[in-house]
Amino acid sequence: MRLIWNLIKIAFWAAVLGFFLKVYGAKWLLTFYLQKELGTRVTVQDVRLDFVNTQAKFRGLMIQNPLVYPEGVMIAVSDLFLDFEPRSLLKGKPGFSAVDLNAEEIRVLNVPGNGLNLRALTILKPQYRDVGKDGIPRYETDPKADFSTQKFYLTAERATYTDLTGPNPVQKSYALGLRHAEFNDLEGLRGLTETLVRETLNRIGLRE
Repeated sequence: MRLIWNLIKIAFWAAVLGFFLKVYGAKWLLTFYLQKELGTRVTVQDVRLDFVNTQAKFRGLMIQNPLVYPEGVMIAVSDLFLDFEPRSLLKGKPGFSAVDLNAEEIRVLNVPGNGLNLRALTILKPQYRDVGKDGIPRYETDPKADFSTQKFYLTAERATYTDLTGPNPVQKSYALGLRHAEFNDLEGLRGLTETLVRETLNRIGLRE
């Protein structure tokens, strides 16, 4: 199973480079990759590839709530821009010179027994590794990253917070004020996800 997953990841990077796959293939592979890593349903509306400059722009990316939460969109991304750095392959790890994400809306839910939906994404949880000699499962809290990102630009204007832990649901709206905020030298999808989650929760008063 691990071999199959490694082959899928290799195919994903080929799609990013745009040398071997067409637009539909790139959209399908990004969707599959994100769903596997985040542990929730993801859809992509459109993708445009720039073969010469090894860049890609995805539009209408919708990340749904994890399965244990009410059905609905958790993060609505209007645009996701990827600027791949081909020379990173010579260093043994694929990398982006820039990732630019524009989150149109982020919907935070607090559900009894499950907590915050943003924190329930699979990639933010310790990853199962193996079983030790004592028979106790071992987990990796910081698994090896698939790629690196030199600059991550995050735009997030609006967020809602719905608290379902009380007798009556309470919903509040927030202006996040994140406009092309820059974050440097992040590792893997986990690094990008942690940054988005941390910045969102801090700005709605749920500091980590």
